[in-house]
Amino acid sequence: MRDFGDIAVSLKGKSNYPCLLREDAFPDISAEDCNAGNPRECQHYRECGYFRQKELAKKADIVVLNNAYFLNEANGWQSSFSGVDIMIADEVDALDNALMNYIEFKITSSQLEHYNLLPPADPEKKESWLDWIPGAIVNLEQQISRSEGRLRQCGFANWGKSEIHENKNKKAMQRLIDKLSFIQSEVDNTWIFYFQDRDRGGYEFIFKPVTVGKYANRFLWDHAEYKVGMSGTILAADITCRELGIDECDYMRLDSPFPIENRPIYYKPIANITRKTMYVQLPILKNEIEKDLLKYPDRKVLIHTVSYDIQRYLRDNLSCQERLTWHTSMDREMALEDFKKSRRPLVMLSPSFDRGVDLREGDNVGAQMICKVPYLNLGDPQVKAKTDLPGGWTWYQLKATQTLLQMTGRSVRSARQKCDTYIYDEQFGRLRNQMKNAIPAWWMDATRDIRPALNQTGMLI
Repeated sequence: MRDFGDIAVSLKGKSNYPCLLREDAFPDISAEDCNAGNPRECQHYRECGYFRQKELAKKADIVVLNNAYFLNEANGWQSSFSGVDIMIADEVDALDNALMNYIEFKITSSQLEHYNLLPPADPEKKESWLDWIPGAIVNLEQQISRSEGRLRQCGFANWGKSEIHENKNKKAMQRLIDKLSFIQSEVDNTWIFYFQDRDRGGYEFIFKPVTVGKYANRFLWDHAEYKVGMSGTILAADITCRELGIDECDYMRLDSPFPIENRPIYYKPIANITRKTMYVQLPILKNEIEKDLLKYPDRKVLIHTVSYDIQRYLRDNLSCQERLTWHTSMDREMALEDFKKSRRPLVMLSPSFDRGVDLREGDNVGAQMICKVPYLNLGDPQVKAKTDLPGGWTWYQLKATQTLLQMTGRSVRSARQKCDTYIYDEQFGRLRNQMKNAIPAWWMDATRDIRPALNQTGMLI
């Protein structure tokens, strides 16, 4: 029997290998960026870490890929990792999000400028963009042709930093052409178009299908003969299947193997956290969190803030400043590793640790605190359009329930591990009642309602 390390390869997608032609330019230029149309043209191909690892992955019996990398590779011009016998999709209930990220089209005003493209005559209208696409494709193809001529004249072996940058830009333009061609052929009345201000200035223009189910076979399921989908929070198999274009499947539901006493969930409805009431309710939330933090002076605590607004408020106002840690969208993974490795009883404020976070027994997490029910943003035109479809509100409530249950599972990863969970948002009571038939009994049985203590005037104590 071969050693497992010889047959299993994991690729995360983004190249972590420097280009051997220009190692000094890493990570701005990686091994993935510098190759020509055929990477074997490079004199360093055989020793290039990125392509060596990729070739190993193609030959391996077991390959672990993240969603974005698989979708791009399997549907790319080489169809890498397509045609496998078995595909196992973890967190299958969130796979529609990965498909949406792959299918949707976004372009900013600064990108238009970078690619020397004038915007449509009326950039606020979908039809204007569809009329604009053919001319934009011609423009991009002409730019690519000129770049190819310059790069050929230079000779691949003589490429320096500027040539590698130009090749990187050429490949980006080709990807943009592919996306524009797809949009031109697919956009109909089942797609939405909108634009929004960007934090860094300018605008972002967005095309999205309201649902992605009709694209699932083409971009996902057709790449394997047999498919297995797994998740701790499928909850409603019929809705998950509908969202992922699955007509027929076998479904198995299992109870939690972890003792109920190790995973208590305390529902303390002390604040009504909505967009309109948030800043009135946040001081109440903060006070209750501080009371509960006193119960865990020697253990770490993960606070699911759900949003960066709540994260910032708690970061600035919680009294235990010496224990606080947090992350941005840029340093999430680094902050997570530091939190796990630290021996201090840190309090992590995170809006995005609901999935992909494995806090084990040795990480010493004693409690998780959920500030707000994680409803999707109804200000997103695609989310709003989906709720207007038949069954849309059930889907909307299901997504919030799935995320909530995922949050509660971050720190109970074995039968020996114990972690308390607190839910403070009054909105949970309504959601629990609406989704009681979908929430599994093993989770519901662990929930304990704790009514807030009030003084004689009806105020929280």
